[in-house]
Amino acid sequence: MTVSALAMMNTSAPKDYIFPAGNRIGVVVFSSDHEYTLLPRGGTELRVAPNDSELRLPVVGGRGALGF
Repeated sequence: MTVSALAMMNTSAPKDYIFPAGNRIGVVVFSSDHEYTLLPRGGTELRVAPNDSELRLPVVGGRGALGF
C-alpha cells in the first residue's frame, strides 16, 4: 500500500462557530461518507502526517486579534 497526499476541503455545509477566549479546538479525522463512497475493508486505517498537514481557521479581526 502506498501513501499519497490528499488535499481536501469541505465547503458543502459551512457553519460559523464562536469559541470563547481560552477554549481549545480539537480536530477529529474519520471516514463515514457511506452514501457516496465505497466502504473500505475492515481494519482499514486512516493516517495523518501532522508535519505535512495543515488546518486553516479564519479569525475575526485577523492575526492581530490572536494576542500572541
